[in-house]
Order: sequence, then structure tokens, then C-alpha cells
Amino acid sequence: MTIKLWNGLVAKDNCQRMAFTLSAYNGGQGWVNRDKKLAAAKGLDASIWFEHVERVNAGAAPQTGARIVTTQSDFIQHAPRYLQWGQASCIH
Repeated sequence: MTIKLWNGLVAKDNCQRMAFTLSAYNGGQGWVNRDKKLAAAKGLDASIWFEHVERVNAGAAPQTGARIVTTQSDFIQHAPRYLQWGQASCIH
């Protein structure tokens, strides 16, 4: 499931892609795609989660989980858990 999400998402780099993947895993890829479209319409970079797509909500209710990956500091804090995933981690 997660590999399918990863393969279905385009992002600026693997760190951003991992953030999109986790958001899609928690809240659904459809909501991530809608948020990316809305971000682009607002002049934000739809290939960047942090400070761009994370700032918009195309209509998902907060309890759906789509907002779980919200802050870069939280993501970085938990990144060591994902080091075995290689360059998908935001730390090296």
C-alpha cells in the first residue's frame, strides 16, 4: 500500500515525497491530490509539502488524518525511525 502511494506521488525531493506519502497514507491520496491542486491555484509549489501544500485544505475534515503530517519539526523528530528507508528520510 505505502509503495503504491509513494509511486503515485510527485514531489520536489524524497523528503517532501515521504511527507506526501505519510499524509496520503493517513488521510487518503485523493485529499493530497486535491490539496496539491489547491496549493498550485494559490501560487504555492505543489511539489513541496512543508510550508506549501501543508498550509491548504481542500475540504478534508481534520479527523480524517490528512493533516497528521503537519510540521517539519515533528516530521524531522520522527525521521530516525525511517532511516532504513534510505533517502526517503529527511535526515542523512
